[in-house]
Amino acid sequence: MRGRFSLWMWILALLVALMAPSALAAKGGNKGGNDGGGDSGGEDPPAANPALLWTDTAGRSGSTWEVRVADADGLNASTLLAATGDGLAADPSWSPNGSYFVYRGDDAYGDPALHVASADGASTTQIHAGQAYDPKWSPATTADGTARIVFAASTSAGPWDLFAVTPSGTGLVNLTSTPNRHETYPTWSPDGLSVAARYADYDAGGTLTQRGIVVYAITTVSGVLTATVDLEITDATSELTDIAFLDWSRTGDKIACSAVGGTYADRDIWVIDLFAPGSPTNVTASSGVLEKWPTWSPDDTEIAYTRYGGNKKDKGIFVMAASGSGSATAVIKGGGEHYRRPDWLR
Repeated sequence: MRGRFSLWMWILALLVALMAPSALAAKGGNKGGNDGGGDSGGEDPPAANPALLWTDTAGRSGSTWEVRVADADGLNASTLLAATGDGLAADPSWSPNGSYFVYRGDDAYGDPALHVASADGASTTQIHAGQAYDPKWSPATTADGTARIVFAASTSAGPWDLFAVTPSGTGLVNLTSTPNRHETYPTWSPDGLSVAARYADYDAGGTLTQRGIVVYAITTVSGVLTATVDLEITDATSELTDIAFLDWSRTGDKIACSAVGGTYADRDIWVIDLFAPGSPTNVTASSGVLEKWPTWSPDDTEIAYTRYGGNKKDKGIFVMAASGSGSATAVIKGGGEHYRRPDWLR
């Protein structure tokens, strides 16, 4: 009995040994692939991980505006949407699961409009007719239980207000309706219950009196989304000038922005802690270049942004540690001031 048991154990061990290399090969084949794809035998390149969306106005392939996508390290870059002539495809923002993105484009008559596209750009749907700048898709359902896209637009009365609409184009609402205040560059809090934006206040004569960051709590009143001022951070409080291009961190209470401050005369990327706004962190601390459009990595450890000016090597989309330590890495190089509004998939 013992001999037969030993024989079966030997056979079992042999089978395990023979199967092990195949299991390892399958595991190795999935590494770097997309959606668990197997080993391609070296014939096909790895599937792209579409981490970064951005707008390219470089006129690539005869187009004026393009929405492009690439891995977080800049590899596998490709064009998702291209608008020819005077057309527009700009300012993309991912949906939370990366299945769609919203972008600013044109309608059939060449007028401004807001569109939602599939992740591969193969299908697009217009969801709003009219101005819709800097659209941002909510990372979670908002106070009324729906997903929302917030954007800035000027009104017939003149000021720029914040609006919200569902991804299907329903439920459009003016969140702010502030006669003497312009709000631009909106960004959602991680829980979808607040919106931060740059604000600029003007007196009756049209003179700028104050500007900075405003945080609105988004609630419902009689079933309608409403924005109430929750926090204001003036330029004087943060000791920064001309704060713009906001992006709320994925998990915390920090906002990345582009501003001028300290001894640096050009725009840098800064991080403002909403609980300690008087001590912002200069992430890039660069001279001779303009840095705009920051976007947080999914784990909040890095920030991607655009850089203009200086030498050719100083132009493109860069990634930097959010703490400001180390040096920046260029992931999309060149292009002058052609790159704008990168958005890192959550």
